[in-house]
Amino acid sequence: MTTVVVVGGWGVPAEALRPLLPAGVEPVVLEPARMAVGHEDLESALESVMARVPAGVPWLGWSLGGQVAMAAREWFPEQVSGVVTLCSTPRFLEAPDWPVGMAGADFRGFREGMLTDVEQTLGRFCALVSQGSASPRQVRRELKALAWPDLTAEYQQGLANSLAWLAELDQRDAWHKAGPGARHLFCGRDALVSGAVPEALGLAGERCHLAADACHWPASAAGVTDWISGALEQVTS
Repeated sequence: MTTVVVVGGWGVPAEALRPLLPAGVEPVVLEPARMAVGHEDLESALESVMARVPAGVPWLGWSLGGQVAMAAREWFPEQVSGVVTLCSTPRFLEAPDWPVGMAGADFRGFREGMLTDVEQTLGRFCALVSQGSASPRQVRRELKALAWPDLTAEYQQGLANSLAWLAELDQRDAWHKAGPGARHLFCGRDALVSGAVPEALGLAGERCHLAADACHWPASAAGVTDWISGALEQVTS
């Protein structure tokens, strides 16, 4: 049995990734929104969980969870043996030297939505997650069928804090320096993370894999479980 720290994304319960894991993987699940309760910055949030997760094992993260996993590897290298990311990016927002990020105006709309109608904002996010799928309604049904947590005031604050991480993180140097200790899956029809990220980062090649016909939800990528299995072996070899 292989232990893997599995980090979910923003706005979707981390347990949703469990069906994608290869046989024989025992996940230790982290959820950014719960990590962010009481922690506005990612580094302090990670410090609070590192003593509670096994050391020397690989981390797997989807979307924001991929950035969390890469930060853990950068800041706590002795505790993270390797990282696999799914539909993640080193920088979520666009910049003059990073045209493959989300437009600032669109992101501000999300942050404002968190203040006015959290449920509607989560619904909008799920729609973006499914956009580009061959069966977007099916993806949305799968997401809505998940056991969503109660939207308590504490959890909503965690959602807001972890959403801010997306605006702040710029890990482009760290992704380059990770070398063979990291593998990244991108999807060609992803409405949130561009499939052009590897080229923009200059990181194309064996460290990155593009599922051309898949959306932001990794279950839509054909053979994703097999790819994860191989990637986990590569980052820990």
